[in-house]
Amino acid sequence: MNGIKLYKSSLHAFYLFLVSIIFTLIGLFMVLKEGSWEGWLVLIFFGFGCLVSIVMFLDRRPQIIINQQGIWRRKAIWTKYDTNKIIEWNRL
Repeated sequence: MNGIKLYKSSLHAFYLFLVSIIFTLIGLFMVLKEGSWEGWLVLIFFGFGCLVSIVMFLDRRPQIIINQQGIWRRKAIWTKYDTNKIIEWNRL
C-alpha cells in the first residue's frame, strides 16, 4: 500500500469547532434569556457541528490513497480500506 496518502486538516476541524461553539453559546444564551424556539434550533444545529468537528479532529486515517493500482477515497467515517473499491487507472 505504498503511495501518496492525504489526510483531513486538523486546522479546519479546529475552525469548525471554534465557530460551532461560539454559536452554540449564543443559542444557549437565547434559550436561557428568552426561551425562544430559535435558540433551540441554533443549539441543535451548531451542537451537532461541535460533535462533527471533534470526530473530524480525532480521525487520523487517510482520506485519499493514490498508489500504483489507482485511487481510493474514504466515503464515510466507518469505511475501511478495501482493495476492491479502488478506482483503477485503466478505468479513468
